[in-house]
Order: sequence, then C-alpha cells, then structure tokens
Amino acid sequence: MRKRKIILLLLIGWMVPFLAFAQADSKRVTLRLQNATVKVFFDALHEQTGMNFVYNNEQTKELPPITINVKDATVKDVLNQVLGRTSVGYSIDNNTVTLHQGENRRGGVKTVKGKVVDTNGDPLPGVNISIEGTSRGCTTNFNGEYTLSVPEQCRLVVSFIGMETQTVAYNGEPTMDITLAEDSRQIDEVVVTGYFTRKTEGFAGAVTTIKKEDLQKVHTGNIFTTLSALDAGFKITENNLAGSNPNALPDFTIRGRGSFQEGSSAPLFILDGFETTAQKVYDMDVNRIESITILKDASATILYGSRAANGVVVIETVKPKPGQLRVTYDFKPTVAIADLTDYDLMNASEKLEYERLAGLYEPVEGDLQTTYNRQQKYYNKYKNVLEGVDTDWLAQPVTNSFSQTHSLLVEGGAENVIYSIDGYFDKNKGVMKKSGRDRYGLGFTLQYRIKDKIIIRNYASYSNTHSYDSPYGSYSTYASANPYERPWDANGQLVPTLTDGSPNPLYEAALPNRSFSDTEYFADELSADWIIGNGWRVIGQFRIEKGNTSSDYYRSPFSSEFLTASDDPNDPEATIYTPVDLAERGELTLGDGEYLNYSGKLTVNYNKQVDKHMFFFGGGAEINQNESSSHSFTATGFADDRYSDPAFAIQFMEDSRPGSSESTVRTATNIENQCFTKQTPDF
Repeated sequence: MRKRKIILLLLIGWMVPFLAFAQADSKRVTLRLQNATVKVFFDALHEQTGMNFVYNNEQTKELPPITINVKDATVKDVLNQVLGRTSVGYSIDNNTVTLHQGENRRGGVKTVKGKVVDTNGDPLPGVNISIEGTSRGCTTNFNGEYTLSVPEQCRLVVSFIGMETQTVAYNGEPTMDITLAEDSRQIDEVVVTGYFTRKTEGFAGAVTTIKKEDLQKVHTGNIFTTLSALDAGFKITENNLAGSNPNALPDFTIRGRGSFQEGSSAPLFILDGFETTAQKVYDMDVNRIESITILKDASATILYGSRAANGVVVIETVKPKPGQLRVTYDFKPTVAIADLTDYDLMNASEKLEYERLAGLYEPVEGDLQTTYNRQQKYYNKYKNVLEGVDTDWLAQPVTNSFSQTHSLLVEGGAENVIYSIDGYFDKNKGVMKKSGRDRYGLGFTLQYRIKDKIIIRNYASYSNTHSYDSPYGSYSTYASANPYERPWDANGQLVPTLTDGSPNPLYEAALPNRSFSDTEYFADELSADWIIGNGWRVIGQFRIEKGNTSSDYYRSPFSSEFLTASDDPNDPEATIYTPVDLAERGELTLGDGEYLNYSGKLTVNYNKQVDKHMFFFGGGAEINQNESSSHSFTATGFADDRYSDPAFAIQFMEDSRPGSSESTVRTATNIENQCFTKQTPDF
C-alpha cells in the first residue's frame, strides 16, 4: 500500500508543472532582426510564443523589410511597432493572430470566427475548414474554435474524419458556428494499427474494425466470445474438457494454426499502443473499450514482425470527454444454464439389465467362488434398484449460475483539464459448482492541453483477479458413474466408496480441497501528443506496470488421489483401494511471483492531402524491458485437513525440490512506413 501511495504522489508531481505552464497568460518576446522578410518575422514570433499567425501574401506584400530590436516585449507591442504605420491590422483570439486590411481594406477580406461541434454539442478539434476552390484554410483548435480570413462572399468546406463534409455559404457575418453530423459510411474508414492511424484507402491489408456500439450489443461473458460472434474470422476452438470453466482461457485463431511458435494460434494483443497478454484482455471491462481492430494478413507482420504471425488485435480504450460532470453506470447480468438434454443415458434398471445381458454376472463353470462373487454383486445392485436408487450423476456437479458485471464511469472537465474515474466489478460464476472468477479494478485519467498544440495524458489503474476452480473435478467422472450406485448412506452421509470399491466423486468434492490463484497489478501510462502543424504529429508514450501473482493448490490426505488400486485376492474380477504411505498423503503446492515491465514508444506521423493525392509517412521506435521472478514448492505428508499449513508437511514431494526463476528480457524495435494514394474517378 505504501508503494502505491508513493507512485501516486510521483504521478501528481509529474503533472503539476504542466498545469502551471498551461495557466501562463503572458507571452514575452525578444527579437533582433535586420531587413527580415515577413515569413522570417512571424516564424520567429511563433517559435518564441507558440502562437499561430493567419495571413496571405496579398495582405503582406506592401510591408517593407522588417528591422526590429526589442527585449522582453509583449506580442501586442511588437505587432504595433511593425504594423502600426501600415494599412494591415490584426486581431488576437486565444492563441491565434489573424491579419486583415485596415479601414481601407482591399478585396473585401473579412475575418470569421466560430466553433465546430458534433450533434451532442462537444467540440471537434482538428476539423479542416477551407475556402472552396482554393488551398487556403485552417483547422480548429482543441476547443473546436477557428479563425479564418475569407472574402466577403464565399463558400467554406468543412470536413473531418468520420463526419459528413459540409459546404456552407459565408455572407460576411463575423461569427459562424458549425455542427457536423456523424457519417456512418466513413466511420470505418480509419485503421488503428497500434503505431499509426491511417485512412482505409491508404492501408493495403485485411482488417476488421469493431466499434464500442457493436460490443455493447453482444454480451457473452468475455471479450473473446464476443469477438467470435461479431467477426467470422475470429474463431474459438471448442474445448469440451474445459466446458464453461470461467478460468480456462479460450483457444482462438485468426490466421490458422502454424508450425512455428510451438504451434500456437494466439494473436498478438496491443492495448493503447503497448503489447499485452491474452489473459489481461480476457479480464478487461468491455465498457472501457472504444474500438478493436483486427489485422489479419501480411500487413500485421510488416508492422510487428514474427510476433504477428497469427495476426494482431489492436484495442483502443475510451478517452475522457470534456463538459459537465457525467456519471455512467452499467449493469450486465448473465444466467448460465447447464444443458444436459444431449445426454441420453440408461437409468438404473436399464443399466443393470444391460450388464446382465452382456454376461457380467454369468456363472463360471467349475469356479464356485467367482460365480458366488458375481451373483453377490448383481443382487446388491439389484437391491438398490428395487429400493428406488436411480442417481442422476450428471446433475450432481452442475448448477444454474448467475453472473454480474458492474461498471461505473465519472468524467468531466473544461478548458485545459479533463478527468475521468472508472471502476468495475465482475463476478463470473461457472456452471460447475463452486467455480468462478472475481475481478475488480479502478482507474484514474488526467488530461492537460497546452497551447492548443500538446495533449498530456496520464492513466493510472489497479486491477485484481481471484479465480477458484470447482472441487468436483472432471465432469467425465460423473458421466461414467453407474446410476444404481448410492452416494449417500441411510443417514444421508456421503460414503467414501461405492459398491464396487471405487471412490465416490461426491465424497471427494466434499473434502476441503482448494485451487486458488490471485493476480494484481498497478499500471501507469503517460503520453504526450504534439500536433506540430502542416500535417506533422509526434506522439510519445511511456508505460510502467508492477504485478504480483500467487497460487494455492491443496489436496486432502483423504482424497482418492492417494489410494492405490490392486487386485482383490479373494475376487480376481474386483479391485481394492488402499491408502499410500503417510509421507505421500496430501499435497500442497504454493507459488508466488512478481514482475516489473517498462515500455517506451515514440512515433512521428506526416499526413497530407493535396487535391486527390494523399501522402503518409510514419516512423517510430519502441523499447521494452520485462523483469520477472517466481518461487514455488510442493509438500506432502499431511495427517489431517486441520493442519494444511506447510509447517505440518513431512517432506517435499518425492523427486522434487523448491523451484525459483528470474528473467530479464529487453527488446528494441524501429519501424518506418510510407504511403502514397491517388483517388481515381468512378465510372
């Protein structure tokens, strides 16, 4: 607990400087230029202040070469000194300076301001606004605001990925707000690869994208069975031995089963840009998922190498949204029913008659002892049938289970600070009695925006999983049990053995056997997204994860596992069961482990569209370090279930010793991707 508090304090410490910087409202300039061009002058201002300057060559061609020498001056003072004696004026809105003609302006140039929002009223950053028929335009800032110098009469083209493009008429009004609606035809036109975000027409590969809305329509208990229901290419192999065990990870394929990687068919999982395990995805809260992209062919191998031989599943989580405080609660109940209708087994009288007709109880000529033993077995079983014994063994280890998932999201914020708190609790019960998997987690997101150019985002999360297997063992044991056997005595107590001397599986299930495992981890993800401008974008990410695991497996000394079978000297057709030596009875296996993973990634994207041509360039590098250690041992020789602590064991398991392992794995990856696309007319 103390370590978690220290990590949380460190995270807060990282964020304080960003907050202070974002609140700075005074920008000072020191310039010394001699006969500089207008472009050099405004580039120097942009470099020192981060402000954007909107102008065209027609407005500034009358300006003479600029000579200025100022120290610690405000932007306004510098602009007044340079533009004061010209016919060029300016206006400042937030972080944008727009030049315009003064009172004697020429060409009817106007400055229009406004805000672009979606149908919910949320601002849309990065929207392209251009003057129809020209290459002049701008993009909205992180608040969805824009400022643009335009002719008095023109048409503006407003476009954004996933939204319907609008063309609106401008007639000289000073402000114009625009609302964009979602375009269902374009919603799937973006491919998220884990390294880059690309438009579909510029991505040559087999890909399936599943949105949050699709996931919400299908609830199957875990994300893998949901994906199988939504994408026919994501196939889950039925495991009849595991059945509906919530602790058994499904076996699934995307690109088939290969001969490499020990024949594994598991794809590579990428969560918010970082590699993760199938087990963590299995335990995820589905409400945290914004989209899932499945890369199925050689395009995945190009990006991730041999790790992606079986395909890649890229998961993007929900990001916080600005606005008033919003609280979202989601409850998903699940009822699982054991369907036994496919089993058509004989009842007690039918099974006994079948055995009689098969000759199991026929007298043996010349062997009175065997004949007597056979007849005795038959009449003992026949007596049970006459007394109405007809045990439904199939129904003994199963039950109708009720599972529940609770999810809570609290989000809000405004201006430069956005936050969200998410939590979930999932209690997943199996149809095998006393089996289940309990999961809960908590996450906190804090996001800062600096100068409408940089987003700093931090997500800290904690997750805990407790799994427990059914003490009833394998279901096949009950399917092969005979219905004329009586598992309880006349007093209603479970009997250790059945009439043939074999162990009673229900007596075994009543013993204090246990099989538990626990996993917990704390993770922190820090990312910085810098939109440089002119199509350039730089994203840096860092993740650290600390986890612990433990397991506890115990078998009672009275378990049938510690009985040895041998032939009955009095009956060659019978088997007797005797306990093993005390030092070998009972079994306790304890294990624990811990790991610490670091990951860092830096990517650079360039995306530019000129008329019908689209250019894309992406480059990146990634480094990872995974440290892990584990310890385990198995002890035997327990006299009684009351003393199942390892201190009461007689010895370590025969031919075994305590185990321990440590490992450190480091990887470094770099990638470069280029693409040129030209749109061709439809005929």
